[in-house]
Amino acid sequence: MTAVPLSALVHGGVAASAARLIRDIEDVFGLGAVQLHVHGDLALVASPIPASLDLTALFDDQGRVAQLAIAHHEILAEICRSVDVVPIRLGGVISGERTAQALMRDQGERLRSTLRLIAGAVEFSVIMTDGISRPIVASKPSDGRSYLRSRSAVASEVHARPQRIEATVAAVAAMLREDTRAQDVRPLPGFQQGIPQRRFDTTYLVERCNVNSFLQRCSTLPALLADANLAFAVRGPWPSYSLADELETTQ
Repeated sequence: MTAVPLSALVHGGVAASAARLIRDIEDVFGLGAVQLHVHGDLALVASPIPASLDLTALFDDQGRVAQLAIAHHEILAEICRSVDVVPIRLGGVISGERTAQALMRDQGERLRSTLRLIAGAVEFSVIMTDGISRPIVASKPSDGRSYLRSRSAVASEVHARPQRIEATVAAVAAMLREDTRAQDVRPLPGFQQGIPQRRFDTTYLVERCNVNSFLQRCSTLPALLADANLAFAVRGPWPSYSLADELETTQ
């Protein structure tokens, strides 16, 4: 997978009519501005690859891949501020204008349908995990009966927490669903020792005009989560990574 002249690393697809708004964005390799390959109503945004760069060696080096992934994300995030973009996962490569045109012909309908879905919207991710463990404090028993009552109270609290978490997660999901165009509920990982249990992981497609109201709802989460002892993180706005398409081949 060694680069040849005119090869480029693809970042995403945009509407051709919007390409003029992003033509001055710098590429990831420091060669200048990104390339814009236009085909009808579509355009691919790509970074030209230095002819001397060996892509096989690059993608075998996890440290360099991590740096490239950050730069790839930063380009998509900058595009997303003003233009709808379909992100293409890191690693899609075209070898020149002819293959860029072929790619847009072959995958044009998929790009168009995704652009219609995300038009005027950005993505947020909301994750909820167990909070810092809080010991259940029981009063010091004065006799056998109070000891049994204390043990029963602790057991009831332990038993009640899963129901609290379930009810809290359902309430949060219903609240955050308001005024969002689409949601993607991601699978939750199993229990891992030493890592807070993840209880909720959903991405939301939010119209730009509704971003402030969505963030306002997110700001009420601490009060909603306190009783179930859950922590949360809100990430975004991002391009719609949950709808990103993988390039089928390296062109």
